[in-house]
Amino acid sequence: MSAYCQSSQSFVRALKAPTDPPNPNDPTKIEIAREAWDNTAFYVLNKGEVITDWILTRLLKDKAKEAAANPLADLSFWTLLKDVVCQPASLQAARPTKTWLIPLLNRTPLAPIVLALLGLFGSIEAERTKTLSNVIRPCFATLWSTGVHKITVDVLLDCFGVVVEVFERCRDDEHLTHICLMISASYRASLGNTANKKKIHSSFVQAHLKNWIRCVDQLVLGSAEGCFLTLMEDVYDAGIDTLFSLDALRQAKDTISEDILFDSLRKNSQSSPDQVLVILPRLFLSFVQCVRKHRGALFSQSSTQQSGRSVEDVKSAGMGFFASCDSLMDLTSNGEQTWRTRTALLAIVDQEKLLGQFQPESQQTLLRSRELAVGVLVAAWKVEQAAITNLATDVLSALIQIDYDLVQPALSRILPRTIIAAQSDAASTFLELVLQYHVKTRTVDVHILSILTALSDSHLSSHPGGPRGGYQAAFSGPVFSITHLGRLSKSIHSFLTPNQSTKIANHVFQALKEAWTRFYEAETQAIANTGDGSRKKRRKSATQVSDQGSDREAVSVIFSLTSRLASLVLAALPLHSVPPAAREELVGLLGTAQQLSREVIASLLDLMRPENRSEAWAPQIVAAACFRFQNQLGTMGQVGLKPAYEGAPRSEMLEATQHDETLPELTLEIFRSLMSQLEDSDQTHTCDVLDAALLYLERHFTPQSARWSGISCHLSIGERGRHEASLALLHLLVDRWLSVIDSQDPKKSLDRLVKVILDIPFVQGGPLQLETELLSSHVAIQLMHSAHFWELPNIRASFLSAINSRTAVLEEIDLAKARSCKNLKRLKVDAAAVEKACFAYTLLLYVPPEYYTRSSRSDLVRRALMADAVACLMLKDKEQDSRGATQLLVVIRVFLNRMAEYMNSSDSSISRHLLEHLINPPSSITSPSPILQEVTLDLAELHLLTLLRSSDESAIEAATDVVSQLSTAKPFGQLASQEQWAHEIIRQSVLRLIARLPEVSATSVSKQVHQSLKGLYDILQSTLAPQMAAYFAQSTSTEQTHPECSKVAAWSHLLSLGHWLGYSESDTVCLGQNIAATLLRNSRSSGRTPCLESPSGDICSSTLDLLFEELFSLPALDHSRRLDVIAAVYMAFSGDKETAAQFDRRVEQACKRLAMPDFSHLLGVLYDGIVHDDLLPAERARLVHLSSVLLHNAPQGTLKVVQDFVTRSVNYFASYSRTDPGSTDLRNCMLEFTAQHCSDRPAALRSSDIGSIWCLLSKILSGSTTHDPVTSLTIFHHIIATISALVRLRRDLVVNTLPHLGMVLRQLIMTMRSLRPQLGAKQSKIVTDTLPAWINPSHPLSGDEGRALARLLTTLTTKTVPRTHIHSTVVASNEAQKAESLAKAFSKHAAYVLTAYVDAINDPLCVLAADVRRELEPGLFSLCEMTSEYSRDAVMASVLDTGGKTILKALWKEFEKQRYVGKG
Repeated sequence: MSAYCQSSQSFVRALKAPTDPPNPNDPTKIEIAREAWDNTAFYVLNKGEVITDWILTRLLKDKAKEAAANPLADLSFWTLLKDVVCQPASLQAARPTKTWLIPLLNRTPLAPIVLALLGLFGSIEAERTKTLSNVIRPCFATLWSTGVHKITVDVLLDCFGVVVEVFERCRDDEHLTHICLMISASYRASLGNTANKKKIHSSFVQAHLKNWIRCVDQLVLGSAEGCFLTLMEDVYDAGIDTLFSLDALRQAKDTISEDILFDSLRKNSQSSPDQVLVILPRLFLSFVQCVRKHRGALFSQSSTQQSGRSVEDVKSAGMGFFASCDSLMDLTSNGEQTWRTRTALLAIVDQEKLLGQFQPESQQTLLRSRELAVGVLVAAWKVEQAAITNLATDVLSALIQIDYDLVQPALSRILPRTIIAAQSDAASTFLELVLQYHVKTRTVDVHILSILTALSDSHLSSHPGGPRGGYQAAFSGPVFSITHLGRLSKSIHSFLTPNQSTKIANHVFQALKEAWTRFYEAETQAIANTGDGSRKKRRKSATQVSDQGSDREAVSVIFSLTSRLASLVLAALPLHSVPPAAREELVGLLGTAQQLSREVIASLLDLMRPENRSEAWAPQIVAAACFRFQNQLGTMGQVGLKPAYEGAPRSEMLEATQHDETLPELTLEIFRSLMSQLEDSDQTHTCDVLDAALLYLERHFTPQSARWSGISCHLSIGERGRHEASLALLHLLVDRWLSVIDSQDPKKSLDRLVKVILDIPFVQGGPLQLETELLSSHVAIQLMHSAHFWELPNIRASFLSAINSRTAVLEEIDLAKARSCKNLKRLKVDAAAVEKACFAYTLLLYVPPEYYTRSSRSDLVRRALMADAVACLMLKDKEQDSRGATQLLVVIRVFLNRMAEYMNSSDSSISRHLLEHLINPPSSITSPSPILQEVTLDLAELHLLTLLRSSDESAIEAATDVVSQLSTAKPFGQLASQEQWAHEIIRQSVLRLIARLPEVSATSVSKQVHQSLKGLYDILQSTLAPQMAAYFAQSTSTEQTHPECSKVAAWSHLLSLGHWLGYSESDTVCLGQNIAATLLRNSRSSGRTPCLESPSGDICSSTLDLLFEELFSLPALDHSRRLDVIAAVYMAFSGDKETAAQFDRRVEQACKRLAMPDFSHLLGVLYDGIVHDDLLPAERARLVHLSSVLLHNAPQGTLKVVQDFVTRSVNYFASYSRTDPGSTDLRNCMLEFTAQHCSDRPAALRSSDIGSIWCLLSKILSGSTTHDPVTSLTIFHHIIATISALVRLRRDLVVNTLPHLGMVLRQLIMTMRSLRPQLGAKQSKIVTDTLPAWINPSHPLSGDEGRALARLLTTLTTKTVPRTHIHSTVVASNEAQKAESLAKAFSKHAAYVLTAYVDAINDPLCVLAADVRRELEPGLFSLCEMTSEYSRDAVMASVLDTGGKTILKALWKEFEKQRYVGKG
C-alpha cells in the first residue's frame, strides 16, 4: 500500500495536488485512485464520490489537450470510472451511487466532456476508439441518464452535431453507436419539450446541415445495417424534427425563412451535389407528412372556410416544396442522379396526391419536367445515353400516373422518338401506362391512330444509320416489341367497341394502301431514274439518284411498320361482338387487304428478278412485310378467308430463297409462308419446300457459331445474315412442322435434317445468353426435351440410326489396347471420327432410355466403354483439352449409369470390363473433379451390386474376379505403386460395396462370391487391425487425437462386413468409445480455446457408425455403456443440420437391428437426459429429436416400451415451463415428437396421454410477455398436425376430452389476430401479452395458416374409423368399427369455438386480416353446421354483446348462402 492510501486526508491531498504525480517518482494520481478503490480495507468517507468528482474534474480541465496527454483518451480513467459508477447494487455501500451522483453532476457540466470526447474520437485511430468505447459505454449510460436533464437543448444540439460528424466511426463500432444513440434520443426528447424551436432550426441549418446530409445519404443508399442502421434512422428523425417542427413550418410560410433551408442546400450542392440529390426525395416526403400532421395548426380552420380547403393547402405547400427542389436540381449537372431524383420526387407527388385542381403554377413546374424529358428523347437511339433515356422515360411515366393530361399534348413528339429508341423496361412501362389509360377511357382506337401518325419518314431518316438503321431500331424498339404488341392486341380484342372496330379497320387499311402507293411511286421513279424504265424527264445525277434511293428506303420502312401494325389490328378485331352487318363489312375488308398483299407480293417478286436485283433492299423488306401480313391474317380461321397462299407464285418464291442476293429476312418469311401450306398440299409440293429448306440449311447453317437475336429485322444482307436466317429456319422447323415432316417427308430428307441436328455442339464456349440470343444448342436442347419429338416414329428412327452410324467407329477400338496406349494417335483409327463419336454421347443424355431398342442399347453401352477409354486417352494427351475430356468422361459415365437399369444378367461381361476399367483409371488423373469422382463411384457401386445379385454363372465369375481384384489392391494399405486417385476409387468402391451388402441376403450369394468377400475381409483385417491396435495402445495418453476419418469409416465397414459374413467379433478391438471420448474432449476444448477446431461432421458420423457396429459385436452386458456413449455423441455433435441429417440416417439404419432391451435402455437414457436440469434447451431439443427418430423406426415387439416412454415424455413436456433463450427449438421438437407419434402410431396412444397432450398444446398456445424475434410457423403446423391426427385416428379417445379440444381450438383461432395499426405502447402490450411466445406481433400468421386451421375444423365433420389394437380374443362390435365423425358429440362445444372468432373480430385493438378471414370460412361453416339454432341463440343471448351478435349474424348469413339444402 502506498503512502497516499494510509489516511483519507493524504489520499484527498494527493488527488488535489497541483502536479501529477504529486511528488517526483511517486505513482500517478490515477494509479493512486485505482489503488484506493481496489483496497476495500482502506476507508474514505464517500470514496466513490471523491474519485468520481476528481475524474470528472480532470476530464473537464484537460479536455483540450492533445490525445497523448488527454485523460479522455486514457483507458485507465474510464476503467476506474466504470468500476465506480457501474458498481452492482449488491456491492454498493449504504449510500447508493445515485444519491451522490446526481448532486455531483449538477455542479459538474457533463456536456463539455461529451463534446470533447466525441471530437477526440474523430481524430484518433479506429482501433483505439473501439477499445475506449467498449469501456466508456456502460459508465456513459449511467452518467448520461443521470445528468442529461440539466443540459439545455442548445448544448444538446451541439452534441448532436458532433454525433453526425463522427457517425462514420460508428459503422464498425457497436459501442460508439449506442453512445451516439443515447445522445440522439436525448436531443429529440429535449427538442420536443422546448418552446423556441425556431432558433434551433436556424442553428441546425447553418452549422450542422452539411454533416447531417452526409449522414443521411448513407441511410438512403441502404449502406447501413444493424445498430448502425438504427442510429442512422434516429439521426434522420432528429433532423426532420428540427427542420420541420411546427414552429419551423409556420415560419416556412415566409419565403425568406424558406430560403434558409434551400440556400444551405444550394451551397452544399456545389461541393457534393449527389449527396444533396439523394436525400431530396426522402426530405420531400417527410415535409409532406409533417405538413399533413400539423395541418390543423398551420392552416385556418374557421367556420367560413370551404370544406376541404386544408387539404388543398397541404397540397399547395407540398407542390411549393417540390418547385424549390426542382429549382435546386437546375443548379446540378443533368446527370443520372438528377433524373433519378426527379423521378422519385414525381413518384411522391403521385403517392401523396399533391397536384390539385387549381394549381396552375404547380402544373407549369410539372410541364417543365415533361419538356426536359422530351428533350432527352431526341437522342433516344444513342447507346451511350441509354441510362439517361430510361430515366427520362421514367419521368414521363411518373407524370402519367400523376395526371395523363400532363403528357397527352406531347405524345405526338414522344411516340416518334420512342419508336426508334432502344428496348428497355422504362419504355415498356411508359407504353403500358399509356395503353392502360386508353383502355380505361375506352379509346384504344386513339392510341392506334397515334402510333400510325408517329410513323413518319423524318424521324426514321434522323437515325444515324439512315432508313436501314431506323428499320432495325423500330422493329427492335419498345413500340413494336412483342410485349407492347401483345398487350395492344388483347386490348383491341377486349375493349374495342363495334363502332370503333369498323372505323379503325378502315383507317388502318387506308393507311396501308397509302403507304403502298407511296412506295410504288418511289420505286417506279427510282427505276425510271436509273434508266431501266420509261421516263419523261432527263436522267438525273448520281447524287440525286442516291437521295431518291434513300427516300425510297424510308417509304419502304414506313410501309413495313404500317403493315405490322395493320396486321395486328385486323387480326385482333373483336368480330364476335360486332353486329352481323358490321361483321360482313369487316370480313370483306379483310379479304380486300389479303388480296392487296397478294398483288404486292407478285409485283415485288417480279422486281426482284436477277436482272432487277441490284439495290433491292427496299422492295424485299416490303415483300417480307406482306408475307408477315398474310401469315397474321391466316391465323383468323373463323372468318372464312381464302387461303393466304392461293394464287401465290410458289416457283418464284422457292427460286428466290436460293439466291444469295435475297434478303435473309425475306427468305425466312417465304419459308414460313410455304410451310403454312404443307398440311393441305400434295407430297410433291411438300418435298420441294423441305428440300429447299434443307438445302438452305446445308449451305448456310454454321452450328458452331450460329446465334440470332430472335428479331427478324436483324437478318440483314450478307453472310452473317444468312447464318442467322438458317438458325431461324431450323428453329421454325423444329418448333412447328416436325409432325408434318415426319408424316410426309421421305427418309432421305429426314436423314438430312437429323444430320444437321447432330452437328450442333451441345457445349459451346462462353455463357449462354438465354434471354437475349437464340443459339443452335438451344434449338437442339429444346428438341431433345420435346416429348412430341420422341413420339414421331420416322424421325426418331432416323435419329437413332444416325447415332448408331456415328458411334459405329468405336467398334474398331480394342479396349485392352486402348488402356495400354499413351495417346489417341497410336490406336491407328480416324481420330476425328472417334472424337465425334465420343461427343455424340453428350446428345444421348437427352434421349429417354425407353426409346432405345434392346440391340441399340446393348451396342451403345458396349461402345460407351470404348468411348470412356478414348476419353482417358485424351486426358493423357497433353495436346488435348483436359477440361473438355474430363467433361466428356463425366457424360459417358452418366450415360452408362442410366443404362445400367435396363441391363440384365446376360450383360455381365460388360459389367466386368467396365469395373476393371473403372478401378484402374489412367495415371494422368491426379486430382479429378468432385463430380467425376462421384459419377465413377456411383457407376462402380451399381455394377458391383448388379453382379452380386445375379445368379448367372458368368455374373458370379465376374463378381468373384472383381472382388478379388479389389482385395489384391489392398485398399487401405500403403501407397506404393498405385496412383492416388486409383487408390481412392478402390477404397471408396469397397466402402460402398460393404455399405450396400445388407441389401443382399447372404444366403442368396454363391459360394465363390462368398469366398471372395471373405478374402476381402481378411485383407482389410490384416491391414486395418494393426493400425487400430496401435491407436488403442496410445489412446490412454494425454494427447487429444483420433485416427483419420477414413480409417474410422473403414474400420466400421470392416465390422459390418464381418457381421454380414457371420463372423464373431467378440475379440475385436473396440475403439469407438475411446474415439468418442477424444472427440468430446476436443469439442469442450474448442469451446474454451478458439485456436482448437471442433470435430468435423464426417469424423463424428463415422464414429457413430463405429459405435453401432461395435455394439452388435459386444456381449449384452456391455451394451448399456455403449448406448450411453451413442446418446452423448448424438447430443454433442448434432447441432449442425448436415451432421444431424447424417446422424439420423445412421440411427435409422441401426434401429432395425437393435434388440428390445437395448432399445428400451436407449429410450431410458434419452428420457433421463431430457429431464436433466443442467442441460441447455438446445441439447435437450437434440435428445427429443433423437427420440422422435427412434420411435419412428422402432423395432418389432417394442410397443409396451414405446407407450411407457411416450407417456413419461408427454407428461414432462406438459410440465416444462422454462423460457430460456433457444427454447423455441425445444418447443418445436416437443411438438414434432408429439405430432409424429400421433400420426405414425395412433394405436399406441392411451387415454392417459390425451390429457397431457391437451395440456402441452394449451400451454404452448397461452399468452406470453416475451416473444421470439421471428414467428415460428412450424410450431403452428405441428399443433395442427397433432390435433388433426387425434381427431381422425383416435376419435374414441378424443370424445372423452371434448372441452379440452374446444379450448385448444379457441386458442388457435385467437392466434390468428394481428395488432391494429398505430396502437400505443400500452394498448399494444394488452394484445401482445395474449399472444404465444413463438408469435412475433410484427409478423402475424398469414392466410396459409388460416387455411390449415380451416382444414382442421373441417376434419371434425369427417367420418373415420379409430385405429386401435384389437386382440384376437375380443370380437369388436360393428358399432365400434363404424365410421363416424365428432360432429354430433362436439355440437355442444362448437358454439363456444365460434365465439372465439367473434371475439377476435370484435376486439377493438386487433384485426383479422381479410385473407385470413377468407381462408377460415370453410372451417367456420363446419362449426356452424355442427351448432344447432338453440345453441346459437343461447350464445347470442348470454355471451355476446351487440357487436358480437352482429358479427355472428353476418357469419351465419354467409353460412346459409352456401348451405346445401338438397335441391339439385
